[in-house]
Amino acid sequence: MTSLLPTQESLTVEFKSDRKKLSDRDLIEAITCLANTEGGELWLGVEDDGTPTGLHSDRSQVNYLVGLVAGRTAPPLSVQVETVTLDRISRASRFGQTDVSAEPFAESLFLTLANLLTTEPRPRNPCLADAMKRIGIVERSGRGIDSIYRGLLRFGRPAPDYSDTSNTGVVLRLATAEADLEFLRLVVQEENRQRKPLPIDSLIALATLRDAKRLSANELATLIQRTPAQARKTLEVLNELGLIQAHGANRSRNYTLAPSVYQATGNQAEYTRQVGFSNLQNEQLVLNYAAQHGQIKRSDVMELCRLTKDRASRLLQKLRDQGQLVQHGRLRATFYTLPPD
Repeated sequence: MTSLLPTQESLTVEFKSDRKKLSDRDLIEAITCLANTEGGELWLGVEDDGTPTGLHSDRSQVNYLVGLVAGRTAPPLSVQVETVTLDRISRASRFGQTDVSAEPFAESLFLTLANLLTTEPRPRNPCLADAMKRIGIVERSGRGIDSIYRGLLRFGRPAPDYSDTSNTGVVLRLATAEADLEFLRLVVQEENRQRKPLPIDSLIALATLRDAKRLSANELATLIQRTPAQARKTLEVLNELGLIQAHGANRSRNYTLAPSVYQATGNQAEYTRQVGFSNLQNEQLVLNYAAQHGQIKRSDVMELCRLTKDRASRLLQKLRDQGQLVQHGRLRATFYTLPPD
């Protein structure tokens, strides 16, 4: 390590002011930018013009930076930290090329295939990105991944495939399937009605339901890389908009496209087939339970089929009216059995 302050910034030398205490986020970002190129030195406490102004008074110890950098980067970056007194300046960190040569695509926000849709966009060099935007070389800055997803999903095409991406490069595969014009019409009509684009999570949910027919909150959570609670909220919003329909209750609640959507796309038979299959499945579950345990109550049906109290009652009444179950007792003491042979 050299203890001499470089005269100016370069591809391997970065100056960062610490007069207002540089945030950990900005510090990690600057470190990652160096690590993803040829490595180099980050001088903390130096203005952009090379004037040394020193470390912030709260940063009396700099050894913590080793753990901070390792904990905030993936794969973890190994750094050397040294305090150098030079006209009241302290050099906080240095990054050698050998530290990052094995993992050239380290990301400061743990960017992986598992959080591709949720990690906030941050350019590796914010100043350069802003300058390019201001002089008109780029139109805007933002989430290019969102644009790719939206461009494919709105037209009913498969989602972009990043599965072959590794630490040495990003591999993106785009399907060349024909556009689903009926699906596009559905999306455009809803966006026009709301006067804003549908969220990416909603597009993923609708596209998945178009292909898989049924979807639960847990399944959607995996697809949109969010928690089940957030996925459930997305589905319930679509349910309130009339784009999808909910079936069942609690943890086994699942969703299909709404009848109006199937009708708009000219596929009413598919909705009838999906809902009909679910009803037949519930009826068989109830009859099998009664055969195995001798009787069944409404609470059993609610838990077994994940139905609301009213739907469980209607199902039992339907089976009773069809002669497949016999009712015993009244009110809370009501239970059902199979008819005698």
